[in-house]
Amino acid sequence: MKENNETFQNFKPFDYIQDAIITIKNTTDYTGTYHLLQKAIEEATLIKPQSYIFNEETEKGIASFKKAMYDSGFPPHDYIDIRKMKEIGLHAEKHTLQETSALITEFVEDFFTCEVIEEMITDWRKMNWLSDRMPILKEAILSHNDSRYYAAISTLLPQLEGIIAERCDGSDYISQKKIKETAKTLLNETSILSFDEHILLFYLSHVLSSFEHGKDIKYPLSRHAILHGADKTYGYKVNSIRCIMLFDYIITRINDYKHSNNR
Repeated sequence: MKENNETFQNFKPFDYIQDAIITIKNTTDYTGTYHLLQKAIEEATLIKPQSYIFNEETEKGIASFKKAMYDSGFPPHDYIDIRKMKEIGLHAEKHTLQETSALITEFVEDFFTCEVIEEMITDWRKMNWLSDRMPILKEAILSHNDSRYYAAISTLLPQLEGIIAERCDGSDYISQKKIKETAKTLLNETSILSFDEHILLFYLSHVLSSFEHGKDIKYPLSRHAILHGADKTYGYKVNSIRCIMLFDYIITRINDYKHSNNR
């Protein structure tokens, strides 16, 4: 990002994020994902996500997108640009949940390619506090890229829990209650550009969902059902991407949290 500072330093604050992105695309050769463009805009204008101003249509579209992703069994993710969010949100308002879920599933599988996931890994490598886990995380992503989805998911899920557990206060014994309370502390932003609310809901209701051996498993990314050996069908591509999306969002938020507290 440093190499772009001179290009961006003369930008003025924008009323609409879409205008900022279009301006950056038209005046530079910087063609990263929306996630990276957002970082560039924040560097250039000192605007933080909660201060972005959207028109009513865009706000409604993003809100509908968040709900549609969650209702379809996916954690929303900020690599997806706003135009696509609005498109998915509009589709959800006019179609059944089954139709919207099919659209989102197809989009997620097509969009989160190995190249996009490699962008995420590049960001993970920059998080020094994550360095002791990187050999494990690299192996998880290699498994995903090699279509070994059972291995990818069962490797990432405990790492995510371990990362959240490291942020728990209190005794050496860390209960599920403490994990949940810490997740709520980490995922507490409410701005229109923040997906914290739906990520938290997804983590608590899907990943940490309870189960009983011998009964139907409600969610495909249930940590307990997978790691206790009850779910035998979780190892497929879209579910692995779902896991990577969740992992990336939460560790990015933790990284933001660490930086804000160190300032």
